Amino acid sequence: MRLWHYKMIPVLPKPQLLAQWREAQLIINGELEDKPVHHILIDYIYSCPKKDLAIYTYIVLQEMRNRNWKIGNETFDRFESYYKSVGFEAYDLSGISENNFSSTFLKYQNNRYFMQCFYNLQEKYDRGQEGFYAEDYNNLVLLKERIIY
Repeated sequence: MRLWHYKMIPVLPKPQLLAQWREAQLIINGELEDKPVHHILIDYIYSCPKKDLAIYTYIVLQEMRNRNWKIGNETFDRFESYYKSVGFEAYDLSGISENNFSSTFLKYQNNRYFMQCFYNLQEKYDRGQEGFYAEDYNNLVLLKERIIY
């Protein structure tokens, strides 16, 4: 279980984006039911303002929409409920950027974490993960070259 670096969301290979969507649902459902999901790689999100999780999941949703994936209305309703609980009107998060994340969230989602995620994905590519194509890997490399300095 992992929250991929938020800057990677637009270039995540299909298997990882799909898994991220499932994990976002688990975390949001846990929050709505006051039964947080715990895992060493995601527990930091609970030390962040709840709006960070809302923004992060919205980025995932937007990328899924960009790829023309179908998302069930029940899921939208659950997310809408969560967004409203943290002070956002449903899907009224247009124009979000890293400036909207708290400093606590960005402390975890930093360049070091980007590289950890990158190497994790690089290994999946090198091992031939199904659904992870050369184009996906090349997009990750280009992203890394743009943001890691």
